Amino acid sequence: MNLAIYLIIMLAVAAGIVAACIVAYNRRLDRIASGEIRDTHSSIPEPRTTAGVLYRIILMVVAVLALFSISAANGKLTSLQSRVNQLQSEQSQLVSEIEDLQTQLEQSTYSVANSWWEYDNVDLDAGTAEVVYTARLKQHAEDTAVTLEFNGKSIPLERETPGSFTGRFTVGLFEDLGQPFLCITENGVTKGESAELPDYVFWEFLPMPSYSCQFESGASLGKMKYSGSYAVLAKGPEEIETASVTYLSGGRELKTLDITEEVRDGKTITLEKGLNLEKDLTFRLELVTKTGYRIVDQTVMIYDSSIDTELLDYLKILDRDGNVVWEDGYR
Repeated sequence: MNLAIYLIIMLAVAAGIVAACIVAYNRRLDRIASGEIRDTHSSIPEPRTTAGVLYRIILMVVAVLALFSISAANGKLTSLQSRVNQLQSEQSQLVSEIEDLQTQLEQSTYSVANSWWEYDNVDLDAGTAEVVYTARLKQHAEDTAVTLEFNGKSIPLERETPGSFTGRFTVGLFEDLGQPFLCITENGVTKGESAELPDYVFWEFLPMPSYSCQFESGASLGKMKYSGSYAVLAKGPEEIETASVTYLSGGRELKTLDITEEVRDGKTITLEKGLNLEKDLTFRLELVTKTGYRIVDQTVMIYDSSIDTELLDYLKILDRDGNVVWEDGYR
């Protein structure tokens, strides 16, 4: 808006100057024609020359004003962007604080202060474990009774100390413990609250694998190039009897390696060169435990963007008879 006003003012001034020059020039021509003066030298420029000079001056002034206006607008935009970022940060912080307050409000209505569990009598051969579960209440009475419910089972918890209730129960290593909850009865009134238990117990006792990888890849002349190294990490590697990895690409098995020592010691394995890759490099890792369980983890490590890794990745556990006792339903 300011720039437009400046332009209108400059155009009006320029038009006035040009009009004045034309009038002055015409009067001089009249005086020369009447013989009052001689046309030896004219100090008044021609209107065309005046208009040309004014045009250049106006362009220069417009350019300078535009530069200042753009600079000022850029400063305002930067300031506004900074303010927007600050508001977004404040909004995120406010949302986080509101969520914390909601959590605190919900927890303030809970009767359970905290809960925890321990394991006892783990039998990997039988595939079972005993869970010792304890819940501590914020308030309790002499007739308070607490029961843990899950998968249609009802486990009564006994009073151990004032406010603390404990129960023992046996679960399968591969049993889905579902969504457990506590039933708290006091003065004849029963209410339920959500409880925490592990989804599956076997994660604590089997050497479930994970990877630490450093890979580089690219494509050249239609072929996938690669390099790097990896290490297989497992909790309780001393429980591993054998470990092997099979390299695959496009569903084809390329090579199988015995990596038992490397997995037990957590050593880094350098990815060998010369593998004929298509659009992916997939690992199929097999760990056999000393109790006979076989853990099979297939993971796509290097892949082209056109590959749907969800169709190739899977994790499953087989018993010593080859039966699948657990399978990851999310992969």
